[in-house]
Amino acid sequence: NCSRLLYLDLSNNSLFGALPSSIAALTSLRTIRVNDNSLSGSLDSSLFLRWQQVQEIDFGGNAFEGRVPDVDLEVSRQLAKIDLHGNFFNGLGTIQGSYSGNGASDDASMELYLDNNKLTKFPSSLKRLKGFSAVSLRDNNITSLPLWGVYQNDTAFLGYASTVPGKENQPTGMVCPWNLPFMHSRSQDSPPPHWPDLRLLDLSGNSLGVSMEHLLSLAMHAPSLVTLRCSGCNLMGRPPTGKWFKWRLVERPDGSGCNTRPALNLLLHVDFSNNAGIRDCDIVELASEAPKVKCSRCRRFATPP
Repeated sequence: NCSRLLYLDLSNNSLFGALPSSIAALTSLRTIRVNDNSLSGSLDSSLFLRWQQVQEIDFGGNAFEGRVPDVDLEVSRQLAKIDLHGNFFNGLGTIQGSYSGNGASDDASMELYLDNNKLTKFPSSLKRLKGFSAVSLRDNNITSLPLWGVYQNDTAFLGYASTVPGKENQPTGMVCPWNLPFMHSRSQDSPPPHWPDLRLLDLSGNSLGVSMEHLLSLAMHAPSLVTLRCSGCNLMGRPPTGKWFKWRLVERPDGSGCNTRPALNLLLHVDFSNNAGIRDCDIVELASEAPKVKCSRCRRFATPP
């Protein structure tokens, strides 16, 4: 009986075949690592929900397929890292709750790595990620980005009033003026992403085929963002600077309108390399906004003058 087992590391062996269903019975696990084997097959959607004490899940470097199991951070309150890189997952299950950092709300360190899988679109379950500090989706087959929070009439739907005490996760219906060039194309009525704690977003190696404005309009909803990587993503247009890295709109606490707040003012590392569609890039101007920028035109890192 291994029901009290806390730590299981089977990484870097020659394991193959399906993951034994009995592993779900190890309900006391804090860490499980089966990375870098030849395990295959799909995973039960409720697998991760069985491990209510788990802190780290590493299934990377195998041949798992299908959808990633559901995650509920109200159930698995200790969970801080999920690494599923190097598999064949083509979808992501639901993500509910928010990471609390062992009860410390200011300790946002939940990390999710889905690099080198078979995702073909940006997962909708990543729209609300309170408490997540890192999301990496590099080297998948994602061919677009969602138009979250955009109307055709140049307004943005502020779906989550992060400045209103007690209303952090409630849709408000508040509409505030916005001015983003790509809005003149197609869009949809949908609340914006809720990424208040996200510090790393890596989309490199996906042929997104979107404009720089589109990418940065999403990134602006991550005010804590430090690193943004989108190398080899078939980005198009000119990298916007200035206001793009400084301001965003949020609802006033009394609900009477909107105010500007700093946006991307913590951004330090930007990688837009290997994007042939980027044009008229002023690397010095861009670097003045983000101290370490890699641009496809210059193909080097630049620092502010």
